[in-house]
Amino acid sequence: PSKTYNILAAGKPILFLGESCSEIYDLVINEEVGWSIDISAKKELIDFFTNLKLADIDVLNALGVNARKLAEEKYPESKILNEFLKSIKSIS
Repeated sequence: PSKTYNILAAGKPILFLGESCSEIYDLVINEEVGWSIDISAKKELIDFFTNLKLADIDVLNALGVNARKLAEEKYPESKILNEFLKSIKSIS
């Protein structure tokens, strides 16, 4: 998950390969910031790469814009640092 937030902040679309019952899988789909493919769906992954075209650059750019917007609005640095600080204080 920690790498996901860096990708969002960079304004890049995400291709998530993992368990379909994970938080990141849902985030990528629900927030329209990329593609989520279940790790067991080999055909779907092959189809994704087979059908990816240069013409899809507008889609990639739009997903990147969504990613950056999500990072700025839902996961701003100040919020993340405050949550981190609260976690540290709760341990003490």
